[in-house]
Amino acid sequence: MSYELAYERRALELLADDRFSDVLDCIEGFLLRLAADPVGRSAPSDSSTAPTGQMFRFHCESQEAKFQFTVYFFYRQDEQTLQIEDIIPARTR
Repeated sequence: MSYELAYERRALELLADDRFSDVLDCIEGFLLRLAADPVGRSAPSDSSTAPTGQMFRFHCESQEAKFQFTVYFFYRQDEQTLQIEDIIPARTR
């Protein structure tokens, strides 16, 4: 079973940000992998300043840069949807 994905405004803003257009396909691919197996790919949020719920980290690379993304999400009550709260980028190269 694959979960549906729903996005908060902050997450949508990152997906629309031109700075990440070169890695958008990579980001979307990892989000689909998360939807397919959220239990196996995520861990509880590890920061008191992060949204409550789960987190999922991955890397995407373009010719210009390499990024680590941290996705914060929680399971909706319908048990069929992952609510993506935020996607935090960190440039690693």
